[in-house]
Amino acid sequence: ELHGESKTASATWAFTDSAAGGTALATGTLTINGYIGRDKDLKDLETVFDVAKEVNKSVGIVTTDSIGGATPAAFSAHSNSRNNAQEILESQANSELDLLIGKESSLYENKKDQFLENNFTYSNKLDRELLSKERLLINNKGMTPYTGTNTLKDSTEFAVDYLSQNENGFALMIEQAYIDKNSHSNKFEDMARAVVELNETMDYLINRFKDQNDTLIILTADHETGSLDVSSDTNLENVYSKDGISFSYHYKSDGHTSTYVPVYLNKDIFEFNYIDAKKEYPLIKNIEIAKGIKNLLKFN
Repeated sequence: ELHGESKTASATWAFTDSAAGGTALATGTLTINGYIGRDKDLKDLETVFDVAKEVNKSVGIVTTDSIGGATPAAFSAHSNSRNNAQEILESQANSELDLLIGKESSLYENKKDQFLENNFTYSNKLDRELLSKERLLINNKGMTPYTGTNTLKDSTEFAVDYLSQNENGFALMIEQAYIDKNSHSNKFEDMARAVVELNETMDYLINRFKDQNDTLIILTADHETGSLDVSSDTNLENVYSKDGISFSYHYKSDGHTSTYVPVYLNKDIFEFNYIDAKKEYPLIKNIEIAKGIKNLLKFN
């Protein structure tokens, strides 16, 4: 259910990036664009995963990006720059995460020994025999960005089965990176395919946990990309037709914007304050989402 919208500005810019936006959602602290898991003074920040581990939950990440991409890195690493690939990898290898699943990257293939030294089992595919292993790094060869035989939904189902083995529960961050990637290049149809795959993943999660009142599901974004307008009429620049339905769309940018992003929840737990009288939906700052998650973990 749509509960409101989120303000995504970083500590110094109205237009955040995935590093600062991801850090805000992961830690509850605004930071500078490009920073990973650190505040504007370069101090390491406590993440929602750190708190989850404190209460003995399992934690994991699933992404269609490389595991070292800015958003998953913000939840699992600390670095002065999203471009410090080696530092991010080493930080993840030394983290307390139980599970990392991402699109195949040669960096993680070449440096897998750093994870093996920290009791991770390494694999380049989803294998049910891995469910019994202590910690997992899956550098997922053949992971498809949209639909196919190795999708975001497939990885999510595997992650839920793996993490659910902990009787204390788990925390899981799932990212469909190709909504952003295709919006940068204004590839509407590919962006829409990525959204469909994310929707299928969310349908699985909602159905999986519909009878469990102790499970919180949040769907949101770290920022908007492309300043996209969509109309049910055909009055905009581009017309898209599928299954007998036509509508029009127009991108005004190929970069990130300050447009608020939707926040969908399966529980009414966050306080949305009207901080912009012109908006139709109530608003929340992105950092309040992480703060709310931390409070739930600490006091429930």
